[in-house]
Amino acid sequence: MIQAQPSGMSEETRWYALYTMPQCEKRISLFLSKRKIDYYLPLVPKKRKWSDRIKVVEFPLFPGYLFIHMPFYQRRLDVLLHPSALRFVQHEGRPAIIPDDDIGYLHILVDNANDLQAHPEENLPEGQKVIVRSGPFKGIRGVVARVKNKDRIFVKLEHCALMASAEIDILDVEKLII
Repeated sequence: MIQAQPSGMSEETRWYALYTMPQCEKRISLFLSKRKIDYYLPLVPKKRKWSDRIKVVEFPLFPGYLFIHMPFYQRRLDVLLHPSALRFVQHEGRPAIIPDDDIGYLHILVDNANDLQAHPEENLPEGQKVIVRSGPFKGIRGVVARVKNKDRIFVKLEHCALMASAEIDILDVEKLII
């Protein structure tokens, strides 16, 4: 829940959300570190595929936003000196205060993000036994039923009472060695 900064309140150190230019969150976080301003940039791992490799890269959980812990009126101009720092999020015309509990929940969410595997097999022919390593079907074994394209496959799921198949990202499965 977001609260508005009451007028006339003494300067307490609180959490505020900063709106940034696209893809500048990490750059601003380095700037804040140099100025000794406390911040939190929740990052989550995501798989990215290039023509020659697949890599797990960390991306902001909330693109375009950074959370800053500071006495607002004393330090706001220090933050806004960075050209990619656009403005602070407002609520009812005042700087929006992010409760400490909400930041704590974000820490828990990020700390418990799924471990992503960046070891997909390049060749998964029909009939190949596989295990799903990430995504909603994590841990389920199955057999490749059909290759849709270079990124997607259909997998027959073994442990279903009825015949079922699911379309799964090829990066989420690996060959099952028997």
